[in-house]
Amino acid sequence: MRSDHDHNMYYKIKNGNILILLLYVDDLLLTENLDEKIQLLKEQLLATFEMMDLGKVFFYLGIEFVYLLSCIFLTQRGYI
Repeated sequence: MRSDHDHNMYYKIKNGNILILLLYVDDLLLTENLDEKIQLLKEQLLATFEMMDLGKVFFYLGIEFVYLLSCIFLTQRGYI
């Protein structure tokens, strides 16, 4: 389903699992609470579109993702 609040965001909720796809021009960000679902979606997308899997996100649209043991911080400290 397409988000009513952000037209670049698509999501699917099924059996308590949430899959989110963010698309901005030629940048795509996928997140989900089960890794195997992301892998399945990547395979489906690769079968249709020419794309590369860059792995874990560290920067996306000016936002830095900082991974700690128990959480992920989003920051824009590069703009400070």
